[in-house]
Amino acid sequence: MRFDDMIDTVLAQPLNGGSIRVTVYRQLVDLIAQGRADHDDRLAGRAYAAIDAMREEVPADVRVGMANALTGFPVPARLVVHFAREKVRDVARFLSAAVLAESEWLEILPSLPPQSRSLLRSRRNLSERVSLALEAFGPSDLALAPPEEPELPWAEDIALAESITAAD
Repeated sequence: MRFDDMIDTVLAQPLNGGSIRVTVYRQLVDLIAQGRADHDDRLAGRAYAAIDAMREEVPADVRVGMANALTGFPVPARLVVHFAREKVRDVARFLSAAVLAESEWLEILPSLPPQSRSLLRSRRNLSERVSLALEAFGPSDLALAPPEEPELPWAEDIALAESITAAD
C-alpha cells in the first residue's frame, strides 16, 4: 500500500506571502476535489481548516475560478459548502451542477447560506426529499441578497465639488 502525503506536503509550505497563499489554496482545493483527503478524517479536517482560514486572503476571482473549474465534477460535500459561501451569482454555475448523494445534500443544507439554498430550490434534478428539505427552510431563503453599492464614476467629482463648496 502506498501512502499519499501530498496534502501534508502542501500544508507544510511556509505561507510567507500572498502569492504563496494563493498557490497553496489552489493546490489544496485541487487535492480535496480529487478525493486525496477522503482516506483520513484528520487530514481532511486540516485541509479544510487551511482553505477556510486562507479564504479571505485569496482573491475572490481565484476562489470563484476554482469553483467554476470544478463545475460538473464530483466533489466532496464539504467543498460544496466551502464554495457556497461565495456570492451566489459568482458560483451559481457550480451550485447548479453540483452532484451529491441525497444524504450528503440533507447533511449540508443547514450549513449553506440562504441565497445558496434559494438557488438550489430551482434545481429540478434533486431528489424529492432534498426538495422538501429545502422548502422546510421557509420563505427566508427566497429573499434576495442585498444590492451592492455601485461604483459611480462621477463620485470623486461630487466629493471634490463638495469639498470646494465647503471651503468657500
